[in-house]
Amino acid sequence: MYRNLVWENVDLEARTLTIPRTKNGESIRLALNSDAMRALPIFRPRGDGSGRVVRTISGVPLSYNKDWFVPAVRRASIQNFRWHDCRHTFASRLRQNGISLGDIAELLGHKGLAMTKRYAHLAMANPHEAVSRICG
Repeated sequence: MYRNLVWENVDLEARTLTIPRTKNGESIRLALNSDAMRALPIFRPRGDGSGRVVRTISGVPLSYNKDWFVPAVRRASIQNFRWHDCRHTFASRLRQNGISLGDIAELLGHKGLAMTKRYAHLAMANPHEAVSRICG
């Protein structure tokens, strides 16, 4: 989940969140899947419904990866894993599930496919199955 997410940018009814300014200077609206929708109610009672979404049980906003992400990775005994690796995993899982590179680019906020190809860097699993889809 986006670590700087504030409740003002979450629309639970529409199941979306908005990132007002991405690295390329544009805003992006993202769909929330069922996993995200189950996680949000965990954080809701930890604050007053405004400001940062991700908070400790006592309500302290978690804003820096060093405060929670780094310790979690260490506890899980995962080597050489960075916050940014989550974007690669997201893109790879989308691609593995048949999502087009164009749709992945849009979800990642990329303007073109070159960067998306770096993120979704999986080889085609079954080229025969792929070409068989256009038969008949």
